Amino acid sequence: MSHVNNWANPSKASLQDVRDMAAALEERALAPDQVQVNRTLLDALASLTGERILEVGCGSGVLCRQIAPSVAPGGKITGVDISPEFLKLAQDYAANANLSNAIQWGAGLASSPLPGFQL
Repeated sequence: MSHVNNWANPSKASLQDVRDMAAALEERALAPDQVQVNRTLLDALASLTGERILEVGCGSGVLCRQIAPSVAPGGKITGVDISPEFLKLAQDYAANANLSNAIQWGAGLASSPLPGFQL
């Protein structure tokens, strides 16, 4: 029997599996070691007011939500994920955090052209 690794391609995961994965990402973001990693990243991004940031493989959007205040005002963060289900959940999380207007979302592969970004 083969094991399916939904993390390798969440676009093929069931909606319930994606919900479970999103919950795991949200929980992981609260772990002390991850909080420290994200704090270090946010400190490095502190001077990016007005910039555009792209997060590829954004999952539940936890990092997008944390970065969004660092680029405001005038900046924007775009979260891209291969899974439309992940993006829907990320949008919901952002709405609950009152960050809907601060984050753009894009479905598909990072190799696809995204307006305003050169890859």
